[in-house]
Amino acid sequence: MTRQALIEKAIQTINHLPTEKIKEISSYAEIILKQQEEKYLSKNIKKIKNGQPNEENINLAFGIFIYNFSA
Repeated sequence: MTRQALIEKAIQTINHLPTEKIKEISSYAEIILKQQEEKYLSKNIKKIKNGQPNEENINLAFGIFIYNFSA
C-alpha cells in the first residue's frame, strides 16, 4: 500500500470516530512527530560533532529544520 493510500485509509477511518477520539489521535500523532523530529535532530547533531558535515547537517547547524517524511 502506498503512503497516499495509507493516509486516505486513515482519514476514512478517522471520519467515522467521535470528536473526542479524533482529539486523542491528533495528540498521539503530534507525539510521534515530536519523537521523529528529536531523533532526526539528535542524529544530525552527532554527525556535526563527529566532523561529518554535509548540506543537511550544515542547514541544521544554522537552525534550518528540513525533514522529508516521505523518505
